[in-house]
Amino acid sequence: MNTAITEAAQTIPDMPQIRVGLAYGQVLSRFGDLYGTVVNIAARLTGVARPGTILLDDGAAAALGDDGEFSLRHLRGVRVKGFSRLGSHVLRARKR
Repeated sequence: MNTAITEAAQTIPDMPQIRVGLAYGQVLSRFGDLYGTVVNIAARLTGVARPGTILLDDGAAAALGDDGEFSLRHLRGVRVKGFSRLGSHVLRARKR
């Protein structure tokens, strides 16, 4: 779904490239807002993602598994505020 959003955004003239960070785990939902470490990790990954890139944490990459629609490329640990080293992966649509 996120690659579809990224691809659709790239067809719009003058649209800045989207940066996406995904993390997997439990969150606390309160009055429509989400809280927790997972939310912070996703925000940090979004902050370090390059334009047009989708970054996943180790949990999201494991949850995706061997889905034939996507490929993952493991990156070395990323240092971000509040976390010493985050395992990260670049998500790409498989070429057909």
